[in-house]
This record gives sequence, C-alpha cells and structure tokens, in this order.
Amino acid sequence: MGRLYVLILFICLVSSEITAQSYNKFLDKLCDYQDNVRLEEKLVGDREFRDIDTNTFNLKDYMSIFSKLIPEPRYILEYIYNYSWDGGIPLLYARRDDFEEEEYISTERERIRVQWDSIMDVRVEKIENEDWEEEEKNKRIERIKRMCMYMSEVSDERILLDFAWDSVNHAVRHLIPEDSKMGYFQLLIFKLYNNNFALWWHANYSYRFPVYKKEQIEFLIERNRREVFSIWFDEKKILPLLEENLGPRIKMEQRRCVITLYEFYAGSGLYRNVYSISRVAPYTIKEEQSEKLVPNDFRGFY
Repeated sequence: MGRLYVLILFICLVSSEITAQSYNKFLDKLCDYQDNVRLEEKLVGDREFRDIDTNTFNLKDYMSIFSKLIPEPRYILEYIYNYSWDGGIPLLYARRDDFEEEEYISTERERIRVQWDSIMDVRVEKIENEDWEEEEKNKRIERIKRMCMYMSEVSDERILLDFAWDSVNHAVRHLIPEDSKMGYFQLLIFKLYNNNFALWWHANYSYRFPVYKKEQIEFLIERNRREVFSIWFDEKKILPLLEENLGPRIKMEQRRCVITLYEFYAGSGLYRNVYSISRVAPYTIKEEQSEKLVPNDFRGFY
C-alpha cells in the first residue's frame, strides 16, 4: 500500500512538472516571436510613417502559437498598425466574413460628415445670436466652418482604426478557448499580451511581460544595476522571487478557471495577479486580485 501511494505521488509530481513546462514552452514561443517582430519605415507621397515589417510578422503564424483558441464561427481575424507622430501599436481585431470594407467606409464617412455638419449648424447659430459686431461674427463662423470641415474629412485608414479600436471588435471577444487549463491560459495571455510587440516610442510606456522563470528576475536585476532608464527598483524586494516557483498556477473550477500569474509592467512594477475566466461564452475575464510585489520607477522618456 505504501509503495502504491509513493508511485501515485510520483506520477502526480511528474505530471505537474510536465504541465508546468508546457505553459512555459508556450510563453517562450510567444515571447520569442514578439521580440523578433520589426517595424519598417514607409513613404507614401510626402508622408513618412512606420508599419509592421511583414517579413517578420504573419498573422496566421502568430495565431498558430495560440493552438487552443479558434475564431468564433463566421469571424476572421485581422490586424492594423495604429501609427501616429507620438507612438505606434498593433491592433488585432475581428470582422465577420461578410464584412464589406468599402461599403462600411463609405457609410461611416457619410455618418461623420452629417455629424460634423450638425455640430457646425449648432455652433454657427449660437454665434449668430451673440451680441457681436458683424465682422467678428463672420470671422468666428468661418473658423468654425473650417474646423468642422477638417474634422469631417477622415481617411480610410482612420475609419478602419476606429473599427479596430471598438471593444466590440477586439479579437479576444471573438475567440473560443478549448475547455482545458491550457485553453483558458492561452485566452488570458492573448487578452493581456496579444499586441505587446512592435511598440514605437511612447507606446513603450505600456510595455509589459509575463514573469514565469528565474532568468527573467535575473534579467531585471541586471538591468536595474545598469540603471537602465526604464527599470529602477529596490533590489532587496525582488531577491526573494529568485527562490519562488514563478510558473503560472491554474485551477479548474466548475464554472470558471482561476489563474495566478506574475507580471512586470515597465510603468509600475512587478505584480502577482489572480484572474478568473468563465467556462461558458462569452468567457468573461476578471482580475480578482492584484498584489504589487516590486514597485518600479519608470525614469526617462520614450
């Protein structure tokens, strides 16, 4: 009987170790892929901008890493790079397979034009009712008209970016996880980190990564000692983590999956967070607990 107990215990420990390794292997693969995505500079007319280098990123290959997630029926995943003068970040979104892009853009452009025409009419009427000289009224009205006309002229790209930003269209809202620990773990990681790559300039303030192995703690300590401007913390507070099991902890319950995860946010520090994921659609993800273990002082500017 004693030998049987020891054998069962050994099998459980080995199984647990193999499972932990599979989570780490998934995270390794994801982080490696994200780290190798590059941006390229482009020129259209006299406009310079940055976009993802498609030699380093393919959406189909990227989604194959999330092997336990499938798109909702009749939905297709897409991505677009949100670039502006002060930063850039990729957006992953979902559209129906019968989505007519040109028709949508045309309809939205007309809606925006009507919206700004209405705003202009209201503001012009207000100016006309003010007790000003006629010349001053005309100046203000012309200024309002120019502003509203400018705001109503939006590019195709801007309309598609707004579509991608809309939370209803976020890719994670249209993914179905396998009903397993790995399935819910991949869904959580996708929600937290799906666009955590190809960040440009100020977007780096939101850079973060999952912490799941000792080497990452050593990396943070080394960067802290070098006084890298984005990492600045009290080393005494992070040293105990070198002795902890940093791997994700996943517990399946009847109605939800509960996941404990260590995470480093460049803008604030290292956390131990607990999330729950509903096991039925729409697979709602909630942050149940958040404990800041190591505050990080983000010194410097991107």
